[in-house]
Amino acid sequence: MDAQNEIHLSNLVNLSAQERRARLLLFIEGCVRSMLDAAGALSISRRKPLREMGVDSFMAVRLRQALQEASGDRLPASLLFNYSTIEALAEHLTVRWASARPAMVTLPGSEIIARLKDMSEDEARAFLAAVKA
Repeated sequence: MDAQNEIHLSNLVNLSAQERRARLLLFIEGCVRSMLDAAGALSISRRKPLREMGVDSFMAVRLRQALQEASGDRLPASLLFNYSTIEALAEHLTVRWASARPAMVTLPGSEIIARLKDMSEDEARAFLAAVKA
């Protein structure tokens, strides 16, 4: 996954809902495409149920884990059962993360400082603004 499509709550919190949804759609679609391409699938549709495209339960767990790792948000096991298309999943996460504070807020101070060092100035400002809110 290229860095342009990576997500993290600290990067999403300052985006408009439309920008956040677009970023999520690209990220989720990229994850699904990479899983299904490995399984030989060719067609990805944002409106077709994931299981109809060939996403099995193991892939669903991998997708949820990718979203958790990328965002820092602990997501329910039933996530892909409740939101079974790429569009539905992106819409749900857009709303869920509309005002989410970055998961890094719960980290020890030394780890927050270490992560801030790896952020661009804009990312660090967005993160600190979200922590302050």
